[in-house]
Amino acid sequence: MVGINDIRMDIINRIARIGNLDKLMAISKNVQEIENTVIPVKTKPRRVKKTLPLSEAKTGIRKNVTFEQILEEQKYKKGLRFEDFKELQDDPDWECTLDELLAALD
Repeated sequence: MVGINDIRMDIINRIARIGNLDKLMAISKNVQEIENTVIPVKTKPRRVKKTLPLSEAKTGIRKNVTFEQILEEQKYKKGLRFEDFKELQDDPDWECTLDELLAALD
């Protein structure tokens, strides 16, 4: 997050690099105008969290619904089964041994 001192130093550095007298006088005039102006402070609108009563979150219990219907309603994507993972873990298809891999790190 950019702080007030960061902005101040950026402005000072930019002004220090200006070598044109007319530009510096224009900047000086603008700064004087800004110093004499009241700038309204912008405030964020306050967000009010609306909470619903617990009774509105209740739903009825459905009967005669299948497991497949529930998966479809929840847009379930079939992933890797534990059995498949365990099989892959038990029999890794490595091109070299673990010792060779560790030796390559040194």
